[in-house]
Amino acid sequence: NAIKITNTKGSPGMSELLAANLYEHYRKYLGAPIRADVFEPLEPGPKIQILSYENVFEGCIAFTTFGASHYAKELGHRVELFVVADDGFEHIPYILASLIFRAVEMRLDMRRGARIIGIESVDTEFERRFAKNGIYFTLPFAVPDGFATVFSDGALVSVLHGIFVDREEFSLVGRIGVDAFEDRMEQAGIDPFAMSRTSFA
Repeated sequence: NAIKITNTKGSPGMSELLAANLYEHYRKYLGAPIRADVFEPLEPGPKIQILSYENVFEGCIAFTTFGASHYAKELGHRVELFVVADDGFEHIPYILASLIFRAVEMRLDMRRGARIIGIESVDTEFERRFAKNGIYFTLPFAVPDGFATVFSDGALVSVLHGIFVDREEFSLVGRIGVDAFEDRMEQAGIDPFAMSRTSFA
């Protein structure tokens, strides 16, 4: 699919210049995307693209949102999302876009510790294969420091890293808090990119 800058008319969250610079930011750190899938919300609003990248992490595909910043007002600030997985590639663009549109509807403040559940209502096959029900968002890791922020056209865009989690892990965040959750995840020594990993909750 062709890479296009999505419609920016009427969207103060993402100017055309910011969109162009965001795309170049991704290109600097991830290379050229191999695919771009375009998604529209159920209610009228800006489209979001999910870009796919090979050869960033061995055996994995990396995915980024391109256009979530259109919804800066609903998501609390300008933010884009980054996910890496070693399987389920054909499912992830639709799942990620669907959950972002759900976050927009919920007016979820998308910062470290934010999480969205409900993959089973979006893609039952994915949930059945991998037993992952939600995505937990944290600061980017395993990438250079500069990847986490984009400053352009007088605007700051934050990039968050999404990790697929099961229902127990999703609930654990609420019980013990973000810092303790990430400490436990690190102590468990999991591979956060492995879709078939066991739960650490």
